[in-house]
Amino acid sequence: KSTNKSNSYFDIIEFKDEKNIAEITIDLIFRLLQKEERINLEDIAILTSNNYQCLFFKNLLNQFNIPSNINNKKNIFDTEASSLLELFLECLNKPNSSKFIKLLATSKLIQININNLFGSENCSDIDLLFKKFKLWNKEINDRGFISILRECIIIFKSSSLINDLDLYSNLIQLSELIEQKMLLESFNISKVINWYKYEMNSFSRTCKGDEYQVKNCNKSSAINITTIHSSKGLEYEIVICPYLWD
Repeated sequence: KSTNKSNSYFDIIEFKDEKNIAEITIDLIFRLLQKEERINLEDIAILTSNNYQCLFFKNLLNQFNIPSNINNKKNIFDTEASSLLELFLECLNKPNSSKFIKLLATSKLIQININNLFGSENCSDIDLLFKKFKLWNKEINDRGFISILRECIIIFKSSSLINDLDLYSNLIQLSELIEQKMLLESFNISKVINWYKYEMNSFSRTCKGDEYQVKNCNKSSAINITTIHSSKGLEYEIVICPYLWD
């Protein structure tokens, strides 16, 4: 249960049970969208205390087919996409490594069913992955990194990637940085991997500042999700703060 106190400026919802936060927030959003006066999704923002809560609400909204974007000031090397591309680079550098190939195969980038991967001796998808990385290792000088990554995404059509525009956007942003480094290092993949690992470590990182913050490349109408810290200087018509009590 919750009590609702309203005036012409804002609604105060007092949560009686922490478990009801998700249910009440979704109900509030539906009520807002059903009002007679038109409300655009991008005019709504959910402010949270941390990045974990941002992900929680993004996944929750996805369940109801409500588009959303996570807007924060996180360095692009601190994202989930960064870990995926580290693994991708390892596979590109060592295309015969069963360890790296199988780890990538079960990741969001490829998403081969783990039961199919280890449940039978023959798996056409994993065979194709080995074959492709051996070929890409030879083609990297001529094609570049971005072209190879795009081909991989098209071939395997990971549902996790298709349904997560933020993850895809971060992959593209990182791949552009990797492409630049590849050119500087004459496509020496080992040197690029060493540089990449340094950038993933916040203490040794040299890629800092606004240029390396996560960019929102999704221009479609969507609810904004951000931490209170990252919302400084931003303005929205409707702001939902489900964790002010925390």
